[in-house]
Amino acid sequence: MKIGAWNYTKCNLYSPKECVDHWKELGFSFMLSSVSNDTKEDNQYILDTLKECEKAGIKLIVVNKCFLNMSLEEVGETSYEEKVREYSRIYNAYSSFGGIFICDEPHAADFPCLKKACSIVSKYAKPFVNFLAINAVVGCCGWDNVNENQYLDMIEDLIKNHGLAFVSYDYYLQCDINFNQKGIDDYFYNLMKFGELARKNNVPFVVTNLSVGHWFYREPTLDDIRWQLSTSLALGATNNLWFFLYEREIESSYRNAPIDLFKRKTEGFYYLKREDYCISLHSNELEGYEFKQALFIKDKNYSNDELGIEIKARNKGNIIVSSFVKFNEIALAIVNNEQKEVEALEINYKGNSNLYYFAPGQMYVIKG
Repeated sequence: MKIGAWNYTKCNLYSPKECVDHWKELGFSFMLSSVSNDTKEDNQYILDTLKECEKAGIKLIVVNKCFLNMSLEEVGETSYEEKVREYSRIYNAYSSFGGIFICDEPHAADFPCLKKACSIVSKYAKPFVNFLAINAVVGCCGWDNVNENQYLDMIEDLIKNHGLAFVSYDYYLQCDINFNQKGIDDYFYNLMKFGELARKNNVPFVVTNLSVGHWFYREPTLDDIRWQLSTSLALGATNNLWFFLYEREIESSYRNAPIDLFKRKTEGFYYLKREDYCISLHSNELEGYEFKQALFIKDKNYSNDELGIEIKARNKGNIIVSSFVKFNEIALAIVNNEQKEVEALEINYKGNSNLYYFAPGQMYVIKG
C-alpha cells in the first residue's frame, strides 16, 4: 500500500527538500503537491518538488489552480487544454510525476465539467479526483435524489469514458468523538463499495483516512492510526492518504496535526511514522497478491474449512480475516477490529498453531 497525505500548503512555505525530507521520514511514496497559483515562482517550486521526489522515489500528484475543473469553466476547453498539454510535457520528464489533481468532493452539478476536464487531462497525464463518501451523497442536499448505484455509476463513467485514473474518496466518522458504531459501519461500507468499483475497473483504490482531529472527530491516537491503516489494507486499499500533514490555521478546530503551525513535529507525526512503517512491512508481505475477500468475524470460536483455519479468541473475537491470492498461493491478513481493546488469538492454520497478541487494529499476515 502506497502512503501519503493531503498537503494544502502554499508553495514556498517549506522548501521542496524540507517537504520531501518529511515525506521520506514518514515512509510516504504517494503525495499531493503544495497548491500552485500558476505563477512563475509557484511553477518553479512544483518542478523543484518533482526533482526532489524523483530522488526519493515518491509519486507526486500536482495541484495547480489552473487544472481545477472550475478553471475549465472560467477559461474554456481550448485554453484549459493548452495549459494541461504544456505543463504535462514538462512534468512527464520526471519519473515522479503521478498525475494532475482536478477536484475534491464534487457535487452532482460538477460532473458535466468533470467529464470534460478528465477527458482533456487523460490525454497527457493521470486525472485525480477525490469523491464524497456514499453516505454524504445519498439523501443529501444538491444530489437530486441520486441513489447509491447511480452515484457509483457516475464515477465509473468517468473511469470508462473519460480517463479517470483513480478511485479516491474520504471518510472520517470512524474517528467519531463518541466512538459511534454507525460511523464505523459506514466506514466499512464505503471501503467495500469503492473497493469493488476500483477493482472492477483495474485502477488504484485510494482511501483518505484521518490524522488530524477537528469538528466532532477525535484526535487520532496511535491505536486509531494503526486501526485505519490495517482495516484499509485488509479491505483491499492500494493507497492511503492522510488528512492531513501540515497545519495551516490557528482559528479553527483542527488540532494535533503531524506538523503544527510553528513547523514543529508533534506526537501525531511520530504516530504516522511508526504505523506507516509497520503497515509497509505487511504490504510488502502481500506484494504480488490480489485481494479476494474480507470476512468480518464476531465469534470467540471460529473455523473455516475452505481457508483451513481455526481461531480461538480470548477477548471478544471481533476480527477481520482477509484473503489475498497469488497464483495458487493464499495469504491471510488477520486484524483485531477493536479500536480500544487488545485481543489474543490462538490461530491454527493448516495444522500450525500459534498464539498471537493483537494491539487495537493490529494486523498479522499468515501464509501456508
